[in-house]
Amino acid sequence: MVNQRAVAVVLDGRRLLVIQRFRDGRHYSVLPGGGVEDGESCEHAAVRELAEETSLVGTIVRRLATINDGGRDATYFLVSIPDPSVQPRLGGPEATRQSSTNRYRPTWIDGRQLGLTRHDLQPEVVRPLITELVG
Repeated sequence: MVNQRAVAVVLDGRRLLVIQRFRDGRHYSVLPGGGVEDGESCEHAAVRELAEETSLVGTIVRRLATINDGGRDATYFLVSIPDPSVQPRLGGPEATRQSSTNRYRPTWIDGRQLGLTRHDLQPEVVRPLITELVG
């Protein structure tokens, strides 16, 4: 699917799983996710991207929303993982793209801190959805 993204929203109470990013001097966070491959469902892509980027295996709970961000649709899914105490580990293509100016770090954050500089969740259009989920 061209220009289609699938995103995993993983919550443990008010904890939210994010990928902290440091890129070209900017700190921000994104949710695990990525492009939907040809012949792949959005659900499968969300679970696959979660496993690639965090080494965590998840199960779709439900579709949350499809949000357009600059001409590209992203479908967000609430995803459960069997053991939220397991620490995520970076994998997939992101692990090979690490450099001094481009870093990825999967981690749990307090979902109520999304507006803080180091947890600046991108894209901004998804913040209301996540804020509603974490309360």
